[in-house]
Amino acid sequence: MRITQPISHGIQEVLYRWKKAKVPIRVENQNLFIRPQYFSALLRVLKEEYICHVNGERIKKDPVEDDKNCLRLVGHIGKDKEGSAVVNTGVENLPESPKVLRCSLDELMDSLVKRGAVAYLEGVGERIITTQAHTFVLNGVVRKVLYRQPQIRSSKNLEEFEPEVLQLCKDISSQVKEVREVYTELGLEREKSLFVDTKGNNILQRKELFTIIFSFKGENVRGRDVAVEDSLYFAHRDLYKREYLEKKVMKSIVDFQARREALRLDSGSYPVIFDGAAAGTFIHEALAAHLLSGKYVVEDDSLVFGTGRLGQRIIPEYLTIIDDPTDKTKIGSYDYDEEGVKSRRVVLVENGILKNYLLDKASATKLSLKLGIRLCSNGHSRSAWANDGIGSIAPEPRVANLFVKSSRLLSE
Repeated sequence: MRITQPISHGIQEVLYRWKKAKVPIRVENQNLFIRPQYFSALLRVLKEEYICHVNGERIKKDPVEDDKNCLRLVGHIGKDKEGSAVVNTGVENLPESPKVLRCSLDELMDSLVKRGAVAYLEGVGERIITTQAHTFVLNGVVRKVLYRQPQIRSSKNLEEFEPEVLQLCKDISSQVKEVREVYTELGLEREKSLFVDTKGNNILQRKELFTIIFSFKGENVRGRDVAVEDSLYFAHRDLYKREYLEKKVMKSIVDFQARREALRLDSGSYPVIFDGAAAGTFIHEALAAHLLSGKYVVEDDSLVFGTGRLGQRIIPEYLTIIDDPTDKTKIGSYDYDEEGVKSRRVVLVENGILKNYLLDKASATKLSLKLGIRLCSNGHSRSAWANDGIGSIAPEPRVANLFVKSSRLLSE
């Protein structure tokens, strides 16, 4: 599927038409209507290309190609001083024809509006009982943006990187005699995304991900299988450098040899040293990605670093944590998030002190009400895909490019 002007106009036309819809209800002999307040659509088209080798031989003669697409629709239905009920739906494998696409979207919008009306009524009832309208979210600040990201161009196609990978296979086999199988994979993902809504936003973005994955297997000194796997990711093909790959390979060879001769440890307590990758993963999982997500904070799922901790020290003073989606050299970069908000560099923790959270429109609105201060989205509404094959995946505040800075560094 290609994102064309007819596709873009067709989606926007459906959103504007359904904004005029109204869901009739009857309350105490009065005919009332629940009306949509806002709609948005996010269309993503992904083209993937892979070349795989085993022991230096291609698994398939030609590169493996795969195309897929998905669409997420979000609706804010009903209106109250606390906001609207927010519902979303997603679908994959959309038709190429703009006319057929509009018909498919009409069916989705019909269901979306009806579900939104039900969610709005349930929210009203919930507020009467609990005095908290959990399903209501203010639409937030929306500025009209018309944006077209330039084409990502490169002088190299995927097959031109094959000599590098084949040399990688030779290096591993020649330096480690115990290796019996080397697997390598070159991958290129090119994604285009289109965001349109009933505020007039029309944002087209492009993204590229170039990957090199390799693994090798052998036996340890006791005759048991040992395997090592590693990967390199680049935000653009032209950012690839041979020395990065060589360094990764050498590190993996050292790791493999260490595993071959590793002693089996008995159960017990031992000192542990985290390398950079392990420390980064630990901070991602146990702190920044989830506990500092505005969604988790406002829903009281992040009690450790909740709203009462802003401005307080939460980790050692020598650590600073920053999330920066504006860094174009990193794979998590983007110009606008999935709500059409401009991306921003955010200092989450500065010298151990909690400074901010990852925020989308909903969490910023709820935190504003909770804290009594005006907060806006800092452009971190994201999701891996609009549909997981089971149902729609709602976007939420997530990390982009996480940087951890320390004033107490140690060399490896």
